[in-house]
Amino acid sequence: MVMLPSGAGAREARAAQKSAIAGVVHDKATSKELGGLLSRLEESMRAAPAPLGEWEVANVREATRDYRRASAIPKDLAQRKAALESSAYNSWVEARSKSDFSVFAPFLEQWVEVCQQCAAAVDPSKPTYDVLLDEYEGERERVDFVPSPVFFGRRPVYLTSPHLSEKNFKKIENSRRDRGTHSRDFRVR
Repeated sequence: MVMLPSGAGAREARAAQKSAIAGVVHDKATSKELGGLLSRLEESMRAAPAPLGEWEVANVREATRDYRRASAIPKDLAQRKAALESSAYNSWVEARSKSDFSVFAPFLEQWVEVCQQCAAAVDPSKPTYDVLLDEYEGERERVDFVPSPVFFGRRPVYLTSPHLSEKNFKKIENSRRDRGTHSRDFRVR
């Protein structure tokens, strides 16, 4: 948002513009025509997967996921989210310049509420956090194993990875012990 006009009227106009654009994008992203094309693509992939390569299959899968997600969110909620994004950004800039969080706090509360409503619309059977995380991560597996912390100064940091099992972590711990550096004793100065 570089070089935008300032002032309350300009901010409101920008929020209204973003809301209008979000409505048009929502209409295009959730059109029945697009849904039909994606359904036909999925059907043809199931019937004869050979014509499409790995990248094309992934693109169809992700486009279908995005379509279903967007279709679950009502247009007015998508528009409200876009307008709030603009208004919240402007209040954040103001709050930051004044070092006054109370200027931004109401917008943050509204943002959390809108995100919760979006998550409930997309998948009410899942926890809100998981639905919102799926927007960025896709439906990947979550890591349940949390190893013991590595301390950086006094602050613990939990290192996790989908490939880090408890068995592999114990190997890393033992390797550090053999070298004389236990993860709990690691310090950054």
